[in-house]
Amino acid sequence: MTVKVMGRLIFLYGLYFSVFTGSVSSLVIPGIGSIGIGAVAGGAVGWVASAIIGTIGVVTGGIGLAIGGLAMAGIGAVFGALGAASGGFGIHTTTHFLVTPWFWIPLIIIGLFLMFRGNKSKLD
Repeated sequence: MTVKVMGRLIFLYGLYFSVFTGSVSSLVIPGIGSIGIGAVAGGAVGWVASAIIGTIGVVTGGIGLAIGGLAMAGIGAVFGALGAASGGFGIHTTTHFLVTPWFWIPLIIIGLFLMFRGNKSKLD
């Protein structure tokens, strides 16, 4: 068996190992940090909106309510927390190699070396 044929076989062996992949799926639940950050951001947006717009009067069925800065910040915090909780929920899939690249990358490099530089020795 010549050196070039050995190089091709080693190269194909490395390519064969490189295509083995596995995947792991996991359920992602939002952490308390992301919910807290969403609530703080929503509260800040509500507070800034109340500072720009001012007090809002809401009249429903003959009853008038004035929504000030604290109420707008509270509403913004609730919707910010709900948005952060729903945005961080889902299924996450990770793909990884089953055979470590530390094994098959050297095989590919050695195979390529033997294919292209294999017959350069003086003994052949």
